[in-house]
Amino acid sequence: MMEKIYRLLNGKQTLALDGQTLSISEGNSVVLPIELRGHGFPNGNVNGHIGDTYIDLDVTNGALKWIKSTEGGNTGWKVLIGDTGWVTMNTVSVPQGQAIQMRRVNDTVTFRIKGGSYGRLGLVGRNKPGYVPQGGHGNKGCRIIEPGNIIQGFRAPYSLQGSLFGDNDANQRVYGSWYIGGVSDANFMRLAFFEDIPENNIDDMRLSPASWFTNDPYPTGTLNRG
Repeated sequence: MMEKIYRLLNGKQTLALDGQTLSISEGNSVVLPIELRGHGFPNGNVNGHIGDTYIDLDVTNGALKWIKSTEGGNTGWKVLIGDTGWVTMNTVSVPQGQAIQMRRVNDTVTFRIKGGSYGRLGLVGRNKPGYVPQGGHGNKGCRIIEPGNIIQGFRAPYSLQGSLFGDNDANQRVYGSWYIGGVSDANFMRLAFFEDIPENNIDDMRLSPASWFTNDPYPTGTLNRG
């Protein structure tokens, strides 16, 4: 390595920079990545080369930094640093003021419960206003996010399932399970119980946590945060 450097210096070869292209006299050249800056999302708006990065000065929907994953043109930008914050999904079958929220950090999505006491989720009684049953489950299943209502940008590429617990029971009773349908299963969320869902409200449900990598592009529409 030191010998190559010595020959370079004593042979009086030179380096030249033309735009992004760095070349050596009588030798090869390489296109250097650069960092661009602008306002708004780069896809469809900003031309670049593989490895270029882009800073959105507006941090639109929480996306700060992007990287170019394809050569040339203004497409193929992917988020390097982005955090949507907690986004409220259109939630059914739960008391007013409660909802399921999802958050995307780069390409990873997770969910939480909003509005319930001590972070718990409530459920309106079976057949009460706002209650939406899950077809095929009889009295034992209900939807909490209707089909298609997991916002694009947060969708799971595969379906997920976890446990549904009761938090008022000293024995931590297991009510049943939660299920998120992925892109091939309607992008929805439902609860399934071992027993019939009661006609009175439930206020003590907890859901086992989950996270997933999404293949969705970063969300571009207006997000319902908070």
